Amino acid sequence: MSAGAGTGKRALAAAAALLLVLGAALPARGRELSRYEETVTLAADGSARVRVLLEPRPGAAAPVLIPVRSAILRDVRAKGAGSPAPRSVARGNGQFLEIVLPPAPEAGAAGTIEVTYAMDGYFKAGGRPGPFGNRRLDYRFVSVSFAAIDRFSASLVLPQGWVFNAIGRFVPAPEKEGMVAPFTIVRAGQRLAGRIGLSGLGLGDEVALSCTVRHGRRSPWLIFLLAALAAAYLVFFRDVLRGKGA
Repeated sequence: MSAGAGTGKRALAAAAALLLVLGAALPARGRELSRYEETVTLAADGSARVRVLLEPRPGAAAPVLIPVRSAILRDVRAKGAGSPAPRSVARGNGQFLEIVLPPAPEAGAAGTIEVTYAMDGYFKAGGRPGPFGNRRLDYRFVSVSFAAIDRFSASLVLPQGWVFNAIGRFVPAPEKEGMVAPFTIVRAGQRLAGRIGLSGLGLGDEVALSCTVRHGRRSPWLIFLLAALAAAYLVFFRDVLRGKGA
């Protein structure tokens, strides 16, 4: 068995185990959404403000779980939910915000529900950065409550002056060689944002992104290294030319 196949099987097993753990606390089928939109606005200190917009499709009132990265969240609020503020809960090895989606009649939608919160340490900003000032940035969403999501989008808004450096992993992977992953880099005011756009997610589906980011300002060490290489290059070719002239 190849390493890739083994990794895939382990990921499927982990997802199945998570769904089994969650099964007792969730409706048998789950709510359906017309839209799930998550915007993560990052700060240079590694903290973030997160906004999640939900547009439920017709269905009965039901508790749902929104994946979060930490049990320690600040300023958690909900608008348009018609229920108490979301509460932080743990299920299996995951952290979630639990919120009760209101009932929606067959004739119309329940409207847009907005959930916002802040958290520290969304990405590691302290300590020594990687080569050329790179910082690792990860995003992950697993649908554990929603039977279907018609339109899914997530935006990672970088701190002002920061840029994306490289994309290491994206899930779901393109099905065919040469296909482009549904990830784009766009302008969000004075900042850059990485945007994921997908359709037709189901229960248990995963969206994940691993990338590196850095401040757009060039590192002084990098500038010094490039200058040293340029000087060495010139000295080498000067000696070569002198040797030919002799």
